Amino acid sequence: MSDAQIRVEIAEVARGKGLVEAQLCGPAHSLYTVCQGPFPSHMILAIQAPSFELYVGFREGGAAFITRNDRTVTITPDQDKLISLLFSWGPNELSITTTSLGTGNPPVVARVETRNTLPPVALYNWLKKRSFQEREGGFADSEELLNEVKSQFLELQTKVGEHAMWAACWSGSGENRKPRTETELQPIISSMLDHLECMRQVTFTRESLAGAGRIDFLFSAQRLGGGFVHVCAEVKLAHATNLLHGLSSQLPEYMQSKRAECGLFVVLDFGPGYTPDLSKAVIRGLPRASELSLEVLLSLLAEETGRKISYVILDLSKPPAPSRA
Repeated sequence: MSDAQIRVEIAEVARGKGLVEAQLCGPAHSLYTVCQGPFPSHMILAIQAPSFELYVGFREGGAAFITRNDRTVTITPDQDKLISLLFSWGPNELSITTTSLGTGNPPVVARVETRNTLPPVALYNWLKKRSFQEREGGFADSEELLNEVKSQFLELQTKVGEHAMWAACWSGSGENRKPRTETELQPIISSMLDHLECMRQVTFTRESLAGAGRIDFLFSAQRLGGGFVHVCAEVKLAHATNLLHGLSSQLPEYMQSKRAECGLFVVLDFGPGYTPDLSKAVIRGLPRASELSLEVLLSLLAEETGRKISYVILDLSKPPAPSRA
């Protein structure tokens, strides 16, 4: 299949938000922007490939839209106020969320379900070849790869906070929202990290052990001078009954089985009502360990393993409801 059959156009406003070709490799994406009307008709993103088309932009009259193949979602934001817009598209859904900033009004969401739709392999290969930020040569050692992987998980926190992506990690609606299960969260996290292969030449595989309350990822990259470096990451819910056991035993065992020198322990904190149970925390030579904060416990446990393990806590709690006053 020739490159002539594939077209990707990204407007400068999207590039200004950090969207580049390589970030379109995965199945789910979002684009966040803050703007104020009037909104003239224009295209923000256009992708054309065999049997696949995706368009994001504004139509005449100021309506924002996403079109993928034969499905379209539209919403007309308030053109008199400063607003935020979140365009999102996943395998089975297109959605646009608009919020009038400074008004206290809740976000307005337009959403449409679609058939399961993934970008074609030809598009993925084309995007990979044209990566704007390809890493040349590889990583010096596994610690450098660990720092890269950790920075990517920390970037997820930015997406959660600024792009309202916390909602993707909860199921249900309104007061009935509940945290998604490990099995449901794994593909969501994977889709947020898919750009790593294109942008940083880092490959990763996911190994689901959700029955044990675990989500494991193996990150691999070339080492400078030859060979490969590996980092194991384990993702656990903060309210999992065996949270600390995951760091003290499960992750080190996973690292040993994969011959990885470094590991990352990722905790997903869903806020009030889903706090970790630290009552049984035990640190050798330290009485009353259960009274320590989660951050201190994680640091001490990581050190106690004798391995190079870092940790990240991601806040996925629901934001407070807007005041009705």
